[in-house]
Formats: sequence, C-alpha cells, structure tokens
Amino acid sequence: MLKAQSAVEFLSVYGFIILVIAIAIAVLVLFMSIPKTILPTQCSFLSGFSCVDGIYTINSTAGVNSILLISATDMQPGIVNISSFSGFIDYHESTSGYCVPSVATEGQKVYCIANIGVTPAFGSVYFGTFDIYANYCTPSSSNFYTTKCPADSNYTYGGNIRTQTVKLNFGKNTNTQINITNSQKSAVPAHFQELISFNPSGYVLYERPDLGNIRFYYKSKELYSWCEANCSSSATGNAIFWVRLPVAIPPSHNLSISMYILPLTVGYSGQYAGEAPQLSCPNPADTAGCIEYGKYDNGARVFDSYWNFSGTTAPPGWTTLEGAVSYNNEISLSATSDAYYSSSQYAPAQYILEGLTPSTTAAWGGLIWATSWNAGGGAYGLENGQTSGVTGLTEQVYSVNGGAGDYVNGISTSTPFMNGMHWDGTSNATGYINYASPLTAPTTDAPAISKSYAGVGAWGSGYITFDWIRIRTYPPGGVMPVAHIGSVSIIS
Repeated sequence: MLKAQSAVEFLSVYGFIILVIAIAIAVLVLFMSIPKTILPTQCSFLSGFSCVDGIYTINSTAGVNSILLISATDMQPGIVNISSFSGFIDYHESTSGYCVPSVATEGQKVYCIANIGVTPAFGSVYFGTFDIYANYCTPSSSNFYTTKCPADSNYTYGGNIRTQTVKLNFGKNTNTQINITNSQKSAVPAHFQELISFNPSGYVLYERPDLGNIRFYYKSKELYSWCEANCSSSATGNAIFWVRLPVAIPPSHNLSISMYILPLTVGYSGQYAGEAPQLSCPNPADTAGCIEYGKYDNGARVFDSYWNFSGTTAPPGWTTLEGAVSYNNEISLSATSDAYYSSSQYAPAQYILEGLTPSTTAAWGGLIWATSWNAGGGAYGLENGQTSGVTGLTEQVYSVNGGAGDYVNGISTSTPFMNGMHWDGTSNATGYINYASPLTAPTTDAPAISKSYAGVGAWGSGYITFDWIRIRTYPPGGVMPVAHIGSVSIIS
C-alpha cells in the first residue's frame, strides 16, 4: 500500500516535468525535420549600415559561379564613398565586387554584389561574411552633392550572413546617362518633376517585368521616381517615369543624371522608387476593393501635392461641396457633385492639375481650378463629356464666372485617360488629354486670380472617377525640359 502511494506521489510531483521535457524533445525533432527551404535568411552589419536582405544565387547567366547580393541602408549622417565590396562564402573569397550606387547618404539603399568563383549546391545553407570598403566624411549642406571624402578616411563596414542558395536570373547591372536640357529663358526650379520617357524594349534583357529595378540618381544620390504608365518590359508604348530633380537648371543649361537598372532581384521600394497606385493591384482594371492598391505608390514624395484616394474615406483636407461623392481606392462623383482640396490654395499659373480617369459617363465632368466653392461661384476647368453635335467622349476646356462661360470643344478620347489643365490666372485655361492636343479657352469674363483651390466635379447625368489626382510644377515657358537618354553601359 505504501509503495503504491509513493508511486502516485512521484508521478504527481514529477509527471508535469516529464511532460514538459517530452514536449521540448518533440519540438526539437520537428524543427530538425523542417525543410531548409523555409529557414529565413539571417543578415547583419556590425556598424554603419542596416542589412535589408541577402541573396546567394547560382549565376544562371554564366552557370559556373555564384553571386552574393546584399541590400543595405546607410545609417550614417554623412557621405560614404564606396570603393569596393567583397564576400566570403564557405571560405571561398569573391573575385570581384562593387556597390550601386557608389556613393551613399543617410537613409539611402545600396545594392552590393560580389562574384564568387564556385558553383554551390542548390538548396544548401551557407554561412559567410562580407565587407564594404569606403571613405566617410560629413560635408556641409552647401556641397552635399559634390563632396568626395578624403582618401585617408578609410572605413570597413563588415557583416555576416546565413542563407540558402537559390537559382535566380540575376541579370546585369547597367548605367545610362540622361542629359536634361532646359532651352527656356527662365530656370527650372529645384524639386521640379521631370518627365523621363523611353521604350522599355530597348532594355528588356535587364528589366523586371514591372520595371521595378529601375532607379535614378544625381551624383550617386538616389532620386524620387514614380512610374505612371506602360510600366512593363513588354509594353509597346513608351514607359513614363516622373523624377523629382534635387537642384535647379539655369536657363539654356543642362543637368546630367544617371539611370541604373539594378539586379532582377530588386523591385519597387515604395520610398524612392514607386509606381502609380492602380498598378500594384493583381487586376489593374478593377481597383475597387483591391488590397494591394497603392502598395508601392510614392507619388506624395514626387509631386507638389498628390492623392490616390486609398481606402473608403476622404483624404485629409478634401471637402464635398454638393452631390454624391464616394471613395473606394478612387474618387467617384455622380450626377451634379463637386469635391475640392480645402486645406490649401495654389497659384494656378505655377502648377498643373492632373488626374487619371478610368471611366466616365458624365455629361460634363473633370478637373477644376476654382476661385471660390459655392453655388454659382467662379470656376475655371477641364470638362469631359458630350456636347451638341458631338458623339462620344470629348474634352471640353471652359472658363466660367457667375454663370457666364467660354468653351472650346474637340478632342475625342476613350477611357482610361490622363487629363490635365493649366490656368494662367488671368486670360487662358489650357487642357489636354494624355499630354497631347492642348485646347485653350479664353477667360475674358474672369478677374485675375492669384490663388485658387484644386478640385473635381460632375454635372448633369452620369458619373466620373479618378484613380489619382496630382499637382506638379509648371515647366518654364510651358515647355518640359528634354531628356536625352544615352547608351547602356554594363557594370561588372
């Protein structure tokens, strides 16, 4: 009886501990049996940089060696002039290495590539180390873009990685110079949005399908860029990028920037490099309710003002004047309705108001520069609808003040389309479709206005929608500086 009681007491006291040990052993066995393919990459720097990602890939282009790619963010407040990059994987030293761009500033990403002369086993886990060799200094703000650090300011930024080999089409890094010419008699201001347009088919060997590995730099400092249309390596028309220039271009002068095409493993960041919001959707033709809408949209960093209407509520500062206005990853105006940005007024002569319209059936509808937002108030705008004797969708540019108006008719189009307008604040309102065929309406009935609100409206029957609306700087003399794209240079 006493032995049985002792046994029961033993199990009561130690049974729980035995159970915990058994569970721990089971978890350990389970972890050991997990396929290596789901083990995460571990990558870290000892100082100076923060590791974003690391990839060790068999070079599918050459087929006889491997490539270590480290994506990192500069965490220092100064300038880092990178001279070279090296890596050790499984005790094999790289034969060559470099970083793109070769100059980094605080918060900027760099992509470092080391070529290693061995062919690893696919799917195996490897350990390694890497080093960025550079000079470092803290320049004054006046010469931030032109500083080259002294040669004796040598630094080595080291790190380590554990990763699994993959087979990727790595591609090649390329560098293309873009010469931007301001032929006007007035300067292009700093922070101007420059249109960069090119046919993607000329770079198809190096591009991602969505062009997400294209970057723009000025003196190796990354620039904010936003892909608007034809953002595909298989596009038949020209891709349209907008790049925010950091410095002014004097009259009759040029500015040189660089366009890099980075490894195929690099995509949009949504910070410096981004795309129009509807392009992030699995089905760009149906953006309503899309959970990916605007995933890589950085338009607010590129343009003077920008709204993509993500979600189902009005963006801060937007006000409905009248009628039915709704939001669902777009702004939609039905029947007679108006909405405007009430938080700020703009000098319309200095800006262009633009928006992308995916669909419309409105008898009248479009963008507006408005001097006041009240019934019968002055408005100067771009309408898209039907007019007497004209069938189908056409562009109408008008000016109206207290009910009177001046109209110009005549550009046929179809949806989706990008429309825009500029008003000089005194005599003319000019509208266009897809950057072409401008129409100008006189504003003979309107007073000179220095400040206006930006908005949209629909009148009569039907509806009009906008995926996004932006305000960008008006180019000198109304002429966009010409961007000349040079030949491609392979970085090795």
